[in-house]
Amino acid sequence: MGVKPRLQRQVRSRPVNVSLHSDSSAGDRVIRQERFVALGLSLLAVFLHVVFLLKAGGLWRDEANSVALAFKPSLAEMWSAMRFDSFPILHFILVRFWSELFGSSDASLRGLGFIVGLAIIAVFWLNSDRFGCRSPLVPLLLIGLSPVMIRSLDAIRPNGLATLTTILAFAAVWSAVCKPDAF
Repeated sequence: MGVKPRLQRQVRSRPVNVSLHSDSSAGDRVIRQERFVALGLSLLAVFLHVVFLLKAGGLWRDEANSVALAFKPSLAEMWSAMRFDSFPILHFILVRFWSELFGSSDASLRGLGFIVGLAIIAVFWLNSDRFGCRSPLVPLLLIGLSPVMIRSLDAIRPNGLATLTTILAFAAVWSAVCKPDAF
C-alpha cells in the first residue's frame, strides 16, 4: 500500500516531453505537397472541362429535348410538358434565362454546362476549406477527373445542376449538424 502512492508521486513529478508536432516542418511539407497535388488535379479537371466544351459538338438528342422544353412559349406550357421529362423545372428555367442573356446557339448552351462543371470544382474547394480539410483530393479524383462525370455534368441536362445543389445541400446539413446553434 505504501508503494503505490510513491509511484504515483514519481510519475507525476517526471516531465513528459511528448509532442504530437515534434516534426512540424515535415507535417507542413506534407500539407503543402497535398495542396499542390490538389491544385494540379484541379487544373487538370478544368483542362478536361475545356476539352469537352471545345470537342462536344452539337447538342445530343436528350440535350436538344431539354432546350426544346426550355423554349416553350410560356411557363404554363413548359409546366404542362414537364410530364414527359423526369427533371425539375429549375434547370429548364435556367436554360431559358441563359439563352436570353447569351443566345441559344449550341456553343452558348455548352457554356452553361461548362460553368456548372467549374462551379462543382469550386464547391469542392469551398467545402474542403469550410470543413477544415487540407484539400479536396477525393472528390477531385472520383468526380472531377472522371470522363463520364465530366460528360454528364457538363451536358445541357439537369445532372450538373443537381450535383451542384446536392453538394451544397450536404454541406449545409453538415454545417447544421456540427454547429446547431448557428442555425
